[in-house]
Amino acid sequence: MNPCSPRPPLRRSRLVRPLLLLTTLIAALGVGAALAQAAEPLEVYVGAYAMTVQELDQQNNSFYADFYLWFRWTPPAEDPELDPSATMEFVNNLERWGLTQTPVYEVPKPLPSGQMTQQFHVQGKFFSALDLRSYPLDSHRLTVEMEDTQATNATLVYLPDTDESAL
Repeated sequence: MNPCSPRPPLRRSRLVRPLLLLTTLIAALGVGAALAQAAEPLEVYVGAYAMTVQELDQQNNSFYADFYLWFRWTPPAEDPELDPSATMEFVNNLERWGLTQTPVYEVPKPLPSGQMTQQFHVQGKFFSALDLRSYPLDSHRLTVEMEDTQATNATLVYLPDTDESAL
């Protein structure tokens, strides 16, 4: 065959289409079964205690924060080893290389209530859009945004732990 001539079109095997349909069906059944098991999303209470906020940069809409963050949840019966703190990430972190997220406990700690908890000491630079229209009498709400890297809001929701937070 001449290397410059076009290749003949590939012929699909008669098994390819049914195999693709079967694979899609199995995947859909697996996802459906997983969602059926988790009828209610796992509620994870999240609290924070700010230590310092520094380097507020109005030009770049950024700030440096040093804070403690904790998670509290009731492990689901179908997955008692589930640790939602292990799959959390900060969405508005500006410098991943400069972010430190040191766990207070090696593994999540059980509480007398039957819930689990994990705590982190977090230091990093974050983005938060600043509205300067009322300058010099403006005030700002600096946010640290997070999400779970594996779960959706149908399977996990973060709720504020307002009783214990110092914000």
